[in-house]
Amino acid sequence: MAMFTIDVNLNFPQAVLDFCAAALDRHTAAHPIEEVSHFDGPDPLPEAAPQAKAAVQTEATAPQLTLTDVRSTLAPLLKAGRKDEVQGLFQKYGAAKLSEVKPADYAALMRDAEAL
Repeated sequence: MAMFTIDVNLNFPQAVLDFCAAALDRHTAAHPIEEVSHFDGPDPLPEAAPQAKAAVQTEATAPQLTLTDVRSTLAPLLKAGRKDEVQGLFQKYGAAKLSEVKPADYAALMRDAEAL
């Protein structure tokens, strides 16, 4: 059986990386490599639809951020006394508090928080 390695360099908060690493560890423990003999997934997308193929690849590679991920990014700012700046970020995304921020805005909110 051929073994291969994929190296990917992305700029994500450490909390997201830790979450992904833990998920991979759980998956690897539950499904050892010896059990995988072939791929039963759908047929590859036809080459006539490169836009659809790109969209599928983007969705598959984009991490699904959770409220906990965002909270762990904001916690150091709050501990540093930057509550007003964090509140300003919430307002930017139409919310008064973190739980009111739309999940679709989590990635942008985390980028903004990291820029503070």
